[in-house]
Amino acid sequence: MKSVEIGLKYSTKEDLAITHDQEFKPTFLNTTIFLFNLLSQTCIFLFNNGGEPHMEGFSKHPKFFKILMACLIGSFLFAVNAFPELSVYFELQFEGVPEQANIELAILFGIVAAFNYAIEMGLRYRKFGKLFNWI
Repeated sequence: MKSVEIGLKYSTKEDLAITHDQEFKPTFLNTTIFLFNLLSQTCIFLFNNGGEPHMEGFSKHPKFFKILMACLIGSFLFAVNAFPELSVYFELQFEGVPEQANIELAILFGIVAAFNYAIEMGLRYRKFGKLFNWI
């Protein structure tokens, strides 16, 4: 996974020496994994929502849509460390990490989000297009 590679590439030896038996210490590696999981789950909920007639759309649940958009935008903002104080509050580790790591992470997140959107919309179009022609 590319996010793990980025996390390993820019982690210090002290960060990589941490074992699961120790108390939690934020590292750049677990920050990249957390942010990637946040982005992945947000994309799944956001782009995989079929809406009417199969399920209730976002028009009936605008708060859910707003939360998903906040998570999507937040994952990008955290990836570039736009709010360092907020990153410290959420125990995301960017201290001592070069800016190049943030750029690589943001590019990866953009590719993942765009690819998820393209796949979901393409599959949805093919599925409903074939169904429409069958009817």
